[in-house]
Amino acid sequence: MPRITTVIFDMYETLVQNPSGISKSSFATIIKQQGLDTTADELWEHWLPANEEFGKTRVDPDRPFQSYFSAWKGG
Repeated sequence: MPRITTVIFDMYETLVQNPSGISKSSFATIIKQQGLDTTADELWEHWLPANEEFGKTRVDPDRPFQSYFSAWKGG
């Protein structure tokens, strides 16, 4: 048998729960700390489509790999 060299885990919703409420509570904390004039629900409604689109491009084999950090930083 060949030696195992890599182990990959599907983390979110497989190894750990990732309900949308966690993100919304994080958004609420960020909004409060940054003194932003919005709500967690409004931020969620704008963020979700952008995140879904990034998810599609991130798995496109014809595009170069981009980390979440780089993508959300604006790279």
